[in-house]
Amino acid sequence: MSKRKIVDTGAWRDDYVQGLDPSEKLLFWYGITSPDINLCGIYQTPLKIIAVDTGIDKDMLPKIFKRFERDKKMKYSKGWLAIKNYMKHQSYNPNMLTAMNVELDAAPKSLVQWVLNPSERIPKGLKNPSRTTLINNNSNNNNNKECSELCELLKTLILRNKPDFIIGNINKWHVDADRIFRIDKRNLGEAKRVLTWALNDDFWHTNILSIGKFRKQYDKLDMQSRKGGRSTLRPAVSVGNKYDGVENRT
Repeated sequence: MSKRKIVDTGAWRDDYVQGLDPSEKLLFWYGITSPDINLCGIYQTPLKIIAVDTGIDKDMLPKIFKRFERDKKMKYSKGWLAIKNYMKHQSYNPNMLTAMNVELDAAPKSLVQWVLNPSERIPKGLKNPSRTTLINNNSNNNNNKECSELCELLKTLILRNKPDFIIGNINKWHVDADRIFRIDKRNLGEAKRVLTWALNDDFWHTNILSIGKFRKQYDKLDMQSRKGGRSTLRPAVSVGNKYDGVENRT
């Protein structure tokens, strides 16, 4: 799904950009306009996907990212890409700030602190970056824990069904999970029960591949799970210390 972002077209004439070679320019602009990019500019994106999208050899990508890191432009670490000045060039409304808080909580703290260095100018609307939270934060620690637990359950169930499945933007999952609990007022236990049923269902297990899609179909899934619905032939799974399964039906 495409996204609209603010990009300064004058950056093509920027001294730094003009000093890059063609592959570096391509990767630089890809980082800013990637389909995986989110509101805060710290997002998950696998190297193999970047290589496919850009045509740049996968082995070259870490070398280019190292240059960007030295130049304090971008940093790639363990499957996450952080854009140093991304937030400074965007405009955010209160709802977007709330969503950004969820994204920052989901991102590696080392990358958040690298982006929001306290010695530099902090974007308007951000609190002390050492605390990595935003103004207008309506989430609490319990809600963040619930979001992570629901996202981890979906990830586990998807990879159980298809071990080589490429997980998408986890940051977006956390934003949608936050909406499930904060706006829709869903209960974690019930949400996990419905999600587990869906990922064990012969039809829904290929259709519920993101938290956003789960949220959209939640009421339908809940009703079908309570009625008995179609056969669920896949084995239940254990997540954490709790058993999150449904009985097989024939």
